[in-house]
Amino acid sequence: MQKIKVHLFMSVIVNIIYSLFISLKLKSSIAVNFQFNGLPNSYQTPWIYASTQIGLCIAVAMLFLILPWLVKTLPIKYVNIPNRNKWLRGEERAKSLEKLNFMLLLLGTVLIYFFTAMNMVVYIANISRPLVLPILPFFSILLIFFGYLITWIVKLYKLFP
Repeated sequence: MQKIKVHLFMSVIVNIIYSLFISLKLKSSIAVNFQFNGLPNSYQTPWIYASTQIGLCIAVAMLFLILPWLVKTLPIKYVNIPNRNKWLRGEERAKSLEKLNFMLLLLGTVLIYFFTAMNMVVYIANISRPLVLPILPFFSILLIFFGYLITWIVKLYKLFP
């Protein structure tokens, strides 16, 4: 369990470093929102961009660190896993909570790396001329993340049959 917390912490550090890198490298405004055709339609100053990205990253990490505690303290009826009455009562509870905690921390880590990858796409868009979102990397990262999310959900259901 500690190993996955280290990975979560490292994903936060990587995201913070990369967000600061972008804000230092791009001195003017940063295109942060793009239309479907790839053209920018919203800008932020570099420091607002970095602050937003870092704040979001830390908030997500804190959420995924708090979720295991929350699942442990909430009444069983509020925890949405298959066959929750079987898995969250009696002797199965400790093992089940450990499995669920691991899965939640894993998802949080991957989500923060997803944010970092999207930051890279934003950076590539902002250094390109003309300024346009690189569609192939954007959709590739999005598809990889959605593929992982589907895999994560299937694995969660397999852990709690």
